Amino acid sequence: MEGETTTFGELVSKANQLSNKFADLGLTRGDVVAGLLLNGTEFYEITLACTQSGLYFVPINTHLAGPEVEYIVRDCDASVLIVHAELADKVVGRIEDAVPHRVVIGSAPGRLVQLRSLHPLRRRNSRHPLARLGDDVHLRHNWPT
Repeated sequence: MEGETTTFGELVSKANQLSNKFADLGLTRGDVVAGLLLNGTEFYEITLACTQSGLYFVPINTHLAGPEVEYIVRDCDASVLIVHAELADKVVGRIEDAVPHRVVIGSAPGRLVQLRSLHPLRRRNSRHPLARLGDDVHLRHNWPT
């Protein structure tokens, strides 16, 4: 986020586009999007997109080891995993059979699709998605101790 500037209008537009892309992928209210994310504007785009789409967002601690990340992704039954490229080595080769849609922020190693490459695939629809929202927004996952 250092040096990045985003207006609220830009944030909402990007979140709306991402919400519509989630719908294009077949996600519906109650589905789960997991995120292994560093600090950045994408975190807010994804969080807002999930919130307004009725999707659960599961943020994953970036300090966890690969097997711990894999456990959380499988346990929360994520439909989408979004990961920063710097953290992709924690998931590549571990979750391909568990998550239908895998997206990376930055250069895409392995079979991960770049987040920004989703933009051209979108319907170019930055309108607010129509979703019936409930009270639940985030799903926090605690590692068993």
